[in-house]
Amino acid sequence: MHFGYFTDYDLEFLDRHINWTDILKSYAISHEELNTIIKESKNDIYHQFENHLDGKHFNGEMFGISSLDQFYRTNDRYESPGINIVTYSTDYFTMNSMAEILKRLRARRPEVRMEIGGLSYFRNSIGVNVLLILPSTNEIVMVKRSKHSSYTEEKRLIYPSTVETLSIADETSKINIDLCVYRGIEEELGLTIDELDTKSLINYAMFFENNYFQDNFVLSISADESITLQNIRDRLAKDRMLEIEEIDSIPNNKRAIDRYIARNKNNMQFQTIYCLEIYKKMTF
Repeated sequence: MHFGYFTDYDLEFLDRHINWTDILKSYAISHEELNTIIKESKNDIYHQFENHLDGKHFNGEMFGISSLDQFYRTNDRYESPGINIVTYSTDYFTMNSMAEILKRLRARRPEVRMEIGGLSYFRNSIGVNVLLILPSTNEIVMVKRSKHSSYTEEKRLIYPSTVETLSIADETSKINIDLCVYRGIEEELGLTIDELDTKSLINYAMFFENNYFQDNFVLSISADESITLQNIRDRLAKDRMLEIEEIDSIPNNKRAIDRYIARNKNNMQFQTIYCLEIYKKMTF
């Protein structure tokens, strides 16, 4: 399904794809009130795109999650565990508009807790959080994102090495998270796939970020032995000026990670802390 670019994104359009019965009942809201919320949300997000606010500089096609099977096993003799994800097509404008609709609904009745599975069309983006390891110095690359980038609330917050959103650019015959990792590192840090140890790529976990209502993956990958932090700082990456203000690193060990989190937790998003914690747990 493709929501389009929100040109006819009104209640009648949504009703063809979403069963609003539970939402209307839970939030004690009428169809007319919901329609008003949808139109106001659409206009507010349009204004942000028009004025390049909160990292909203351009629109683009991306993927949401329609359903997810976390008990998936490969159909071979190994029966390896995995996650089977059914996606649908959407776009960045729609993602932000749906998030704004949900934010306004929650503001009416904060006590309401809807099941995630029942809100699949609010789950319209997939985040890919990557920790880049530098074997040359045994460090983890961390970045302070620009206040003009997305999801920073106009603050200079610390994030993992690369944070990308799975998009149509990562689709060949099927959606490929690996391509998203390589694309994000090249666009934000300036390293090409030839400068990465692709065999070291590890997918640790998947988590749901409740503030932005986004599904996320946590991964790590190692750079080539020749790459140093200064090499990365010297690169002219495509999105560096727009997305990243500062590039730093921390020693790749449990104690250093604990100290880094304790020292910087007030300047981190929840997802940054979670990524470091899950990496630490699975690595040391």
